[in-house]
Amino acid sequence: MNEYSMLFLRRNILTCSGLVLLLCLAASLLLLQVDFNNSPRSLRHLVSTVRQASTPSKAPEDTVSGIETIEEQARQEELALQRQQEQRQKQQQTSSSAQDDSIQFVFVIGLEGSGHHILRAVFPESPAFQRKEAMGLGQVTHDLRRLVYPHGIWEGVCTDLAQEADGQTAFDNLVQAFQTTHQQARDANAENEPLMIALNACEGGTMQSYPNLAGDCRPFHYPDMDALYAACDAAGVQCGHIYLYRDPYEVIHSAQRRNFNPSVIDGIKLYYSMLGVILSQLHGHPERTLACWNLLDNEQSPPSEREDRMRDLFGWKDQDAFQQKINEVIRPHTPLSQPEREALVPSNLHVNMHSMMSAHNRVVDLCRAQVRENGYVV
Repeated sequence: MNEYSMLFLRRNILTCSGLVLLLCLAASLLLLQVDFNNSPRSLRHLVSTVRQASTPSKAPEDTVSGIETIEEQARQEELALQRQQEQRQKQQQTSSSAQDDSIQFVFVIGLEGSGHHILRAVFPESPAFQRKEAMGLGQVTHDLRRLVYPHGIWEGVCTDLAQEADGQTAFDNLVQAFQTTHQQARDANAENEPLMIALNACEGGTMQSYPNLAGDCRPFHYPDMDALYAACDAAGVQCGHIYLYRDPYEVIHSAQRRNFNPSVIDGIKLYYSMLGVILSQLHGHPERTLACWNLLDNEQSPPSEREDRMRDLFGWKDQDAFQQKINEVIRPHTPLSQPEREALVPSNLHVNMHSMMSAHNRVVDLCRAQVRENGYVV
């Protein structure tokens, strides 16, 4: 039964329920064959009331008013449902036209310390990047990334620039930049081959991890994927994301080596919060999840995570060539031993670390489930 049928049924039930109730009561009394002449006065009065209600008569003003109110509420609900349906159809049309496109803008989501620097070394060597440069799109994609961050829709807080930020203008400029970049890419992509245009993890100022940058208010410096995807939809382009992840102990270790946080507990609490943000963003855009990639701990990733999806997204057609490039960029890494883990996170912080581990597992599980749901194998 569709939504409009439910509304119609509800309106009729509300309008007729009083009369039906009285008729049912009258029928019940008749079936019991009550002797009304010998019945108590209260029972005779009740039956009389039922008979009067069953006889067509002019409805009292308050009853008419109540019915009109119910009908008006039903009309308003119908209009609201109609508007929602029209909005969904518009979104589906935009999404459908974007899905048919061979050009895809991709953002890499991940905690700091997950491998953005390494990815920055991998991507410029990829066929997708080289094709983009050969098309003459280098400067236009650089300008596009600058409209995202810095001084774009993700302007940092706790700065003088943040007080002067004009979010709507930045958003409108980003939409225009998406459309311009997309059109130039289509004009140059005569073969209509799949082309990934990376929005971050390509150069120094565009890594955009969770959190991003050092300094004041670090917990607030992270990407706003809702704003980004709203701009993608407004521009009518196809956008998606890759989730880059790493063993939480390795993340903490990496951050401590580079003095990102005042202490281990600061890092644990910060990254626990960031994982909550990432989880919420993945929940909000499940259809845009393209891959999950454990870049720095490759041996812990399912083969399809480190091969098929990433190879395709970066434009490599040959698996051996892709793996060779990964091996060239990523130095051999020995995971932290158990004694090293215990030295990094002392026993008094195990509860906090357990929370971070749990949050990490939830995000990875969700990402893999979404990748499967989107038709990719994990």
